[in-house]
Amino acid sequence: MFCCMGNEFWQGEQLIYKNDWKPPIELIADLCNFQMNSPYPIKRKNYLEERVGMLNFSVAGRDSNTEERKRYWEWDKVNKEREKIAEKISKDFPELEAKIGGQISIDIQPKGYNKSQASRWVRENIDENIFFAGDKCFEGGNDYDIYLDVKNKGGTAVQVESWRDTVKILSGH
Repeated sequence: MFCCMGNEFWQGEQLIYKNDWKPPIELIADLCNFQMNSPYPIKRKNYLEERVGMLNFSVAGRDSNTEERKRYWEWDKVNKEREKIAEKISKDFPELEAKIGGQISIDIQPKGYNKSQASRWVRENIDENIFFAGDKCFEGGNDYDIYLDVKNKGGTAVQVESWRDTVKILSGH
């Protein structure tokens, strides 16, 4: 099982690898400013979540409920706040990648610490074709790197809207 953008990999009970990373304090300060100065009106707690090899950031807050997540997602489609923040982070911290993830967040990690780590590991260690389905396969999305890696290396990579689309594809319906 690959976790946290592929930054941690487990086979059963055995940890195969883990990429540790501590975000720079300057990045944390910038993210705090983005959150405080965002014009979005509904903000919940836990807007920063450190994960293995990455940082997840959300103006709306990780504690947002389902309705609040949908509301922010709709607002962000118009205002493109996450896109602007990700671009600013990538410009100010050229050693980092900032990618749009989920409905409310941005995934930030060192360059190369993205989901394509998983497809590279599988290709190098298991002689099987790779199938990947993701909802953020566009440039700037957190599935983009693995989508391109799988597609360009002979596997099958598809953009989906939800897990239901993936189930339909896998079941042949």
